[in-house]
Amino acid sequence: MVSKNFEFIKNYNKFLWVYESISNIEDNIVEAGSYGVLAESSKLLERLFKQITKDENSKRSLYVLRRDFAMLLQEEYQIEIPNNVQASINFIIRDRNSNFHDSNEIDYGESSQTFSTKLNYLMCLRKILHFCLYTLEDKEIKIDSFVDDIYYKKLNKTKYLEDAKEFKYENNQIRLEKISIGELILSDKNNFFIPSYQRDYRWGEEECQELINQLISKFRTQEQIYFGALACRILNSDINEDVEIENINLINEEKNIRLIDGQQRVTTSLILFKAFFDLFKQKKYEDFLNPLFKIPKELQDLFEYKENNEYSDRRIRKKFVNLTANNDSGQNGIYVVLKGFKNQNAFKDELNLYQKAGVISNYEFFYRELNSYDIETLLLIYNYYYNNFILSCIVFDDDNTNEMEIFENLNSKGKELDTFDMIKNYIFNMLDDKIFNLHTSDVTKELNKYFNLDNVTKYKGNKEEQSKRYETFLFNYLNYKNTISPFFKGKIQQNKKSILKVFKELHYRHNIDLNDYKSICNDLGRYFYIYKNIYITSSYIEKNSEYYNFFEELTNITHKDFTILLFYLFDVYSSYSWNSYERRLYFQYEEYLKACLFEIEKWVVMLLQVKGTGQSFKNSVYGKLIKFLKTYENYSTFKTNLPNLIKDWFSAKIAPNKENEKLLISMEHTLPPKQQALDSIEKSELKDDNIIKVFLRRIEKYWLNLNSNGEQWKVYKKPSIEHIMPKEMTDEWKFMANSGKKYDEKAEDIYKTHLNMLGNLLLINSQDNSKLKNYPFKKKKEIYKKLDIPISNIPFNVDSDTLLTINNFTFEIIEQRTIKLANIVIEKIYELT
Repeated sequence: MVSKNFEFIKNYNKFLWVYESISNIEDNIVEAGSYGVLAESSKLLERLFKQITKDENSKRSLYVLRRDFAMLLQEEYQIEIPNNVQASINFIIRDRNSNFHDSNEIDYGESSQTFSTKLNYLMCLRKILHFCLYTLEDKEIKIDSFVDDIYYKKLNKTKYLEDAKEFKYENNQIRLEKISIGELILSDKNNFFIPSYQRDYRWGEEECQELINQLISKFRTQEQIYFGALACRILNSDINEDVEIENINLINEEKNIRLIDGQQRVTTSLILFKAFFDLFKQKKYEDFLNPLFKIPKELQDLFEYKENNEYSDRRIRKKFVNLTANNDSGQNGIYVVLKGFKNQNAFKDELNLYQKAGVISNYEFFYRELNSYDIETLLLIYNYYYNNFILSCIVFDDDNTNEMEIFENLNSKGKELDTFDMIKNYIFNMLDDKIFNLHTSDVTKELNKYFNLDNVTKYKGNKEEQSKRYETFLFNYLNYKNTISPFFKGKIQQNKKSILKVFKELHYRHNIDLNDYKSICNDLGRYFYIYKNIYITSSYIEKNSEYYNFFEELTNITHKDFTILLFYLFDVYSSYSWNSYERRLYFQYEEYLKACLFEIEKWVVMLLQVKGTGQSFKNSVYGKLIKFLKTYENYSTFKTNLPNLIKDWFSAKIAPNKENEKLLISMEHTLPPKQQALDSIEKSELKDDNIIKVFLRRIEKYWLNLNSNGEQWKVYKKPSIEHIMPKEMTDEWKFMANSGKKYDEKAEDIYKTHLNMLGNLLLINSQDNSKLKNYPFKKKKEIYKKLDIPISNIPFNVDSDTLLTINNFTFEIIEQRTIKLANIVIEKIYELT
């Protein structure tokens, strides 16, 4: 025998065979890397159950033998298998099934199981054997803690991060303990106190849904889940007394646990355990075929505690005291959920009184989500949560502990993973573990080849800006996928929690192979390539870019985020083509794609000008348009007719019917009619520099190509807006502006309204603009002529005057030029009706 961990068995003759079997298992642990440990553990468990149930010749599976063992204990001893013993049995059965597939032909070859996993089998067997001997043979039996040092020593393995030192400094002011959520919360020895400096209970349905998803997807695996860290102080006696326990032993001493950090998980778990209890009660009442079922004792003792054979809420009131609840609804809501009830309808009525409290809606959510499971499956889920969600408890044992300082350190120190890091981690976790371990380098490179903003000069080394760009992309990507998916996932918010939640819902797969992984990376890479080229590097202005034919329209709309609409249009006109090696899309029907982008440009600049730059363009608007357009995708003329569909949709010219009425544009976002748009430009200043540049670029192109069929335009290295009548008025300018009249307050008011009117503006290179300053008009005119500014040649009145032929530039001239240029924009360029 390698260790003395199983010496207690030697005192019971009919179980001596177990001692010999354990000896073989220990030898396997320290001598070989085979499946022998698991195989021998499974065989031991089978023989043990057969011996106890007196059915030693049975050929039943281990799963059935476990059930027979449980029924024997219920019928003859009136006891249930404790949670921790149940979890130990399930752990061995789970691993046996997953490694041997219930086959009698067991392969004793090389195992991929870790050394710690093999030690876990030994610990599980020890717990099971101790329970059996205690229950069937000797109520007085006691065993010491499991000692694993000998196994590490035999194999020369390292157990701790830090090597032992002869004079190591030790101090127990801060200690760490590992404990399951069930042992911590449902122990009748543990009561919880939430101090007032913590935030209120904040978990909502989104967080509860994530917890339930994880619980349901994992409960048959027996995999342990790390449920985070919990920080606390342990006080004895009255909860308000600051008398601390020297040796806390979270399981055996009665104690009041003052939570410094972790109340969200503790409160949620109490609510979840109450939902389990109420469901057990309801299903036990309904399930006449399962009369032997017993509600777990720890739930019964807490939620249906009795004194003198009468229900009492004393244990609930003592169990959980929360001083963060800032109103009666919060504190009383927690109490109402946790206390037991005799009448379910009366309980529901009480819940309705505190409906605004988050605990109420979370309780109802858990109850609703778990209600579909039968009582046996529900018990498996409960046992899994109780035993396998593991907390690391940080216990502070110092009289001078500053709780608020600890709370601040826990919640403010360190750098959180950003949104993209969380998504990347989730994608890696989708892969089969063996594949990931074998191809870790290739897996990482596959994703990184698409996402590397260090290659962009502006973002090189700037992780914060990179993080913002990645998050914006992911927000748009998921909005787009959500829009085109038939399974709508609801509103997505641009924050880490919401983005991760929706990404998981859209990619809810596990143990995928390398090809599926590459497919996911490729899809993400395709859309990030689009987003990067349009909104990060602006590479559409380069002549070798596949977007170059649309650079004018893209330049005119990218001051607003149209990402999901661009994703859709590029998908349509590229037929989803994508060369991941060349990183390039291939477009068809380019003239129609260009026309679609032009309709978007017209809509956005007109809407912003008429209704103001504060106009909100939510993704829901673009989402409606995409969903509307998708109803036409099966038509053979779809791609050639798409610009007209977009134009009519923006103009609210689509006839409503039952199929499309919820997909039409709202009046708030409808393209303004011709006269309204004209009035907005002619009678007021332009609202935004982006709009000004769009108008001026379009007017220049219109004038340059008026008498030709070509596509001429003036190229600006860095375009800027030139105010002909300058922002800083000299006396000479004041005299000219008001046609030689006195420049008084009224004239100043006119100047302010005319400064940003279209007739007072030109487009010019930034470098040239800085030279003009507030020169007199005569000198400015000479420079305009030298720079060959196209708009300066446009006649604006009945005398066919141009900016270069007049001698004075007045308020009246600004108004005349504005009317002329506005008509070009509205009637000639955008052709509003």
